[in-house]
Amino acid sequence: MTPHWSETLLRLPPWPVIADLSLLALRDAAVAIATYYAIWLSYRWISNRFKYGAASETAQATLVARVVARTPRFMLAAAAAAITITVFGAWTDWLRALFLAALLVQFGLWGSALIEALLARYALRRAATHKGFANAYSLVRVLTETFLWSVIAIVVLSNFGINVTAMIAGLGIGGIAIGLAAQGLFADLFGSLAIVFDKPFVQGDFIVFGDKSGMIEHVGIKSTRIRALSGEQIVLSNTNLLGSVIHNYQRLRERRVVFGFGVTYQTPYVRVREIAGIVKSVIEDTDCTRFDRCHFKALGDSALLFEAVYHVLSADYGRYMDTQQKINLEIMRRFEQRNVSFAYPTQTVFFASSPQSDANSGAPLN
Repeated sequence: MTPHWSETLLRLPPWPVIADLSLLALRDAAVAIATYYAIWLSYRWISNRFKYGAASETAQATLVARVVARTPRFMLAAAAAAITITVFGAWTDWLRALFLAALLVQFGLWGSALIEALLARYALRRAATHKGFANAYSLVRVLTETFLWSVIAIVVLSNFGINVTAMIAGLGIGGIAIGLAAQGLFADLFGSLAIVFDKPFVQGDFIVFGDKSGMIEHVGIKSTRIRALSGEQIVLSNTNLLGSVIHNYQRLRERRVVFGFGVTYQTPYVRVREIAGIVKSVIEDTDCTRFDRCHFKALGDSALLFEAVYHVLSADYGRYMDTQQKINLEIMRRFEQRNVSFAYPTQTVFFASSPQSDANSGAPLN
């Protein structure tokens, strides 16, 4: 049976109590609203100030501006509510847990913005020298933010009274299983990071590894693509590439050249003594070279052997070949002027005659 309205009215608190509660609620609401607008105005002032600093290309101002921009309105309202509750002493356990969770989420947003800003600044500096940094930038960002939000989630759950020990143990076992199943993939991922941060080569470098050679076209998360001299593309996993000895010819500042030649044994002694000086003069007269040495190296089987060493002051292979060709032609020209002949493999066979054969080869007897 539905009670009469008068009975319901009698069950309500006395009217003065209701009026007091309404006044308290209005007071709390007014304080909360005033606090919210005070915090919001402070936030706008800080944000505008650092935005002006960012416009003037100040690195620190840009960093702070990007971090402050990740402060949502709900966090400002939560801060105002927390200040109001603290002033009037109305904290409860669940309110503390709720506010701590909101605060941790805000720290996560600030941390994500800070990580993104720092990586973006590093990527901007490395973009000119390493065009494949974008892949590693995305990978590092995902890994760091995943770790950050995982820690925040565990702390929030623990703050709400949830036992996270078993969860952490399960995640650890699951992580080990996934790591064992995909260890090759993870090895290539970290190999990509090693290439980016250690920089053994960058896109556009010409490298030689094992019996292969070519130019780096692309450094990916799992593999590196290399354009071979013969035209085909070589795709190699980052782990296997880093496991081999890499010769990076793009970082060659100068090229040391060793070449040898031989002259005939019929060359007079005086001309042989002049040869080292001739070679030295030819190399020193050639542009972009630095002479090292030239020596009469050995008495070969069919030639007098010389060895010369010089440096080409350029990393360009075409420049090296042009220089060597010019040196060879000039050496040939000067040798021709002095009647010095280059040797080539020859053998001279001497036939010794015996006294009996000489007697037999004489005039016939009568």
